Amino acid sequence: SGRKIEFHIRGRSADDDPMLILVMGMGYLKIASLKFDMDIALEVAYDGKWTKEKSRALPFKIVCMMRAGYGNSTINKSARDWTYADFVEDIAAVADAAGGAQAPFAILANSSGGPCALAAAAKLPERVTALCIFSGDASYDPQVMPKGRKAGEAPTKDEAGNERISYIDTFGCMRRGGSCGLCCCAGPCCCCCPYGIKVDLNVETKPWDFAYEDIKCAVWLFAGSRETDVDPNATRYVGSRIPQAKVQMIESKTHPVPLKPDLFDKTMAELREAAVLPPRTQAAPCQSEM
Repeated sequence: SGRKIEFHIRGRSADDDPMLILVMGMGYLKIASLKFDMDIALEVAYDGKWTKEKSRALPFKIVCMMRAGYGNSTINKSARDWTYADFVEDIAAVADAAGGAQAPFAILANSSGGPCALAAAAKLPERVTALCIFSGDASYDPQVMPKGRKAGEAPTKDEAGNERISYIDTFGCMRRGGSCGLCCCAGPCCCCCPYGIKVDLNVETKPWDFAYEDIKCAVWLFAGSRETDVDPNATRYVGSRIPQAKVQMIESKTHPVPLKPDLFDKTMAELREAAVLPPRTQAAPCQSEM
């Protein structure tokens, strides 16, 4: 397509280390691009003192990518025309460049990077080995969004006894057409933010071009039970749509939710174990911790 995609290699990167692609959310991509520091993706997932040495010691070939419209990654179409299929194409291209054609990989994502990771797992089941998502968004398309009245609202049941998990756009910032309700004018982009933010706002507010049912790999989902940036019920809802997902709510209001060192280390070990296995066409159910 003639576009450029910026990415950086981190981690131990031994010959037998699996590839782990980091897909950050909009705010953290903005910060990372301003600081030229891709380690922030790992730092915000860790509830403790993060160091460059920890990044280099992780047993993965970690590929930190700038999504379209952030950093030095370019975009060749209007934000209104962008889809998750485009994000997946970029993720696949980065994986090819970093690990070789059709190389398998796992994904660690946060916030608005979460749906990109879900899309990749759904559209590339032969390549994506595992997902680990911190405080990921769900769809804000009004046609499908089970909109609730408040963040963290308890599930309700319909007449048939089926559980209904609802969620809200906590900041009211997701608006059809890509306008950000947090913007000074809530209208056209004021150019203070990377163009990638407008791209993200567009794809999250229109019908998604992938299905949860097509995600077959191992999935870990974390969220803070008292978050205000993204309704924690968004994580609960996504988990309810993926039978094998392991959902864990952390007592925290930080977005994206960080993990205590012991839980972080345990999760990375489990993620690596899943990542070294061939991609699955069927995944065994995991227990959810709601």
